[in-house]
Amino acid sequence: MSSTGRGALIVIEGIDRVGKSTLCERLRSTLASNNKNIELMRFPFPNNVTK
Repeated sequence: MSSTGRGALIVIEGIDRVGKSTLCERLRSTLASNNKNIELMRFPFPNNVTK
């Protein structure tokens, strides 16, 4: 039986245009270069305008 180890969930939050996407890409690149399996997921906030 193989052991896959324990995973981690990293959440990046912040207001618009503060560099969240840049931070995510740099983190993904760093983890991937250290042979870590990583899945980058985005959950965009719906843009519901109240009338």
